[in-house]
Amino acid sequence: MTTFLWHDYETFGLSPSQDRPAQFAAIRTDDNLNIVEKPICLYCKPSMDTMPSPQSINITGILPQYCEQHGLIEAEFARFIHKEMIRQDTISVGYNSMRFDDEVSRFTFWRNFLNPYDREYDNGCSRFDLFPLVVATWALRPQGIHWPLTDEGDRPSFRLEKLSQANGLTHEHAHDALSDVQATIEMARLIREKQPKLWEFALRNRFKNSIVEMIRSGKPLLWVSPMHGIERGYIRLVRALGTLPGRANHVLMWDLSEDPRELLTLSAKEVRDRVFVKDEELPEGKNRLPIFVCKINQSPFIVNHWGVLSEQRAQEFGIDKAAALQNDALLLPHLNQLMGLWAEAFEEDEKSSENTPDVDAGLYSGGFASFNDKKLISAVNRLSPETLAEWVQGGRFAFEDGRYEELLLRFRARNWPQTLTQEEKSRWHALREERLMQGAGGARTLEVFAQEIEEMAESSGDEPDERMEKICGALYDWMEIVGNSLDEW
Repeated sequence: MTTFLWHDYETFGLSPSQDRPAQFAAIRTDDNLNIVEKPICLYCKPSMDTMPSPQSINITGILPQYCEQHGLIEAEFARFIHKEMIRQDTISVGYNSMRFDDEVSRFTFWRNFLNPYDREYDNGCSRFDLFPLVVATWALRPQGIHWPLTDEGDRPSFRLEKLSQANGLTHEHAHDALSDVQATIEMARLIREKQPKLWEFALRNRFKNSIVEMIRSGKPLLWVSPMHGIERGYIRLVRALGTLPGRANHVLMWDLSEDPRELLTLSAKEVRDRVFVKDEELPEGKNRLPIFVCKINQSPFIVNHWGVLSEQRAQEFGIDKAAALQNDALLLPHLNQLMGLWAEAFEEDEKSSENTPDVDAGLYSGGFASFNDKKLISAVNRLSPETLAEWVQGGRFAFEDGRYEELLLRFRARNWPQTLTQEEKSRWHALREERLMQGAGGARTLEVFAQEIEEMAESSGDEPDERMEKICGALYDWMEIVGNSLDEW
C-alpha cells in the first residue's frame, strides 16, 4: 500500500550541509490522507564540533541542552529516519522540502554512512513537495481556498501558519516540526478537496521521467515556481533548450515572453557572460538573458498544455500566450544548433566551480561510491561500535575514496568517542580545535557564536523580553560547556 510520510525538520541553522538537525517529526498517512500510524517526534544530540545558530534557536525555541538531554545520537537519529523513508512504497513529502528538508536528510545520511538517495527511488519509494503545488493552486486554480497576504500586503503569503489561520486549519505551534507536519497534511487535504484534478496531476508528475516526457513531447511548457515573481503570477511560459553539461537533471529553459533572435547571434562566451553572473558583472549595457535552470528531479510544477492557464488569469498576470507562441516558433528550428552552444558556454563553469568542501559537506563533490566502497559503507552500519573499532584498527576499511576514511573517524568520534584509540582521540581533538577556534571547514567558531548571541540580544531592544534573556543565557551556558570540553582535553 502506498503511504505518505509527511515530515519536517527543525535545525540548528540554515545550511543543510553545515548545520545539524535538532528535531524531526513525521506522520504517516494512506493515499486518502488518513493517518495510519502514531506520529513520530525525535530530537538529535548536538555534535560537539559544531556550534548552532543563535538566531535559528530563537525562532524554534529548541535549545542544544534540551536535545542533549532528550535526543538520540546522530547515528541512531539518522538510522530511524532512513528506515521510515525507505519502507516499501513510501512517498516522503514535506513543505518546501526539496530545497531544504531533503537536503538535510541527504547530508545527515551522508555523515552517518547511509545511502543519501535510495529513499527517493528504491523499494517503490519516491518524494514529493507540497509547496510548488500550493503556489500553482494559487496561480492557476485559486477557487475555494482563502489566500492570505504577506505582512506588507503586496502579495500572497504561502507561509504555513498564515495559510492555516486563513483557512481554519490546525497549526498550533509554528516552527515546531510536528505542528508543521500536521499543518502540511491539513493543507494537502484542502487542495485535494477543492482542486482534486490539480492534486492528482502534481502527484502523478512528481517523477523526473514524467517531466522528461513532457519536455520530449515537443510542446512549449508552462512552469510555475515561487522563484518567478509575483508580477507574472509565478508563471513562465518556456521552451526547454537542453541540459547543463554534466548535470542531466538541470534543464535550461528560455522564457518565451522574450524574443529569442538575439540568442541565435551570440557566441558561447557572450552567453556565459549573461547568464550565471551577478548583476554587477553583466557586460555594460547588456541585460541578463532570460535563461533559467529547472531541476527536473525536484518535482517542479510543469505542464505541457497552456490551456491550464485561463485567459482571465493570463490577463491578470500580463501573460501574452500568442506572443509567446510566436517567440517559440522563432526558437524551435534552432534547438539542435544551440545544443553545442550550451556545452561550450558552460563546460568551463563546470570545471572552475569544483572546489573541494569539507568532508561533512562533500556529498556532491566526489561522485558516487565505487562497488568496493559501497560494500564497506554497508558494513559500517551493520557492526556494533566495538566491532567497528576493531575493524578500523585491523585495517579492514580500505576505501578507494579518501573522503570516507575521514568521515568514518568523525562518525565514530561523534557517536561513540569511547571506542577511539589515543591517536584517534588526538586527531579528533585537533579537528574540533580547528573548527571551533579557527572556523575550519566553514564551521561557526566559539567567537562568532558569542558575537551572534550579543547581536541577537541587541536587536531585541534596550529591554529584552524574558524569553530572549533565557535563550541568550542558555546559549552562553552551552558555549561554556563546549569550550570547557576543549580545555578538559
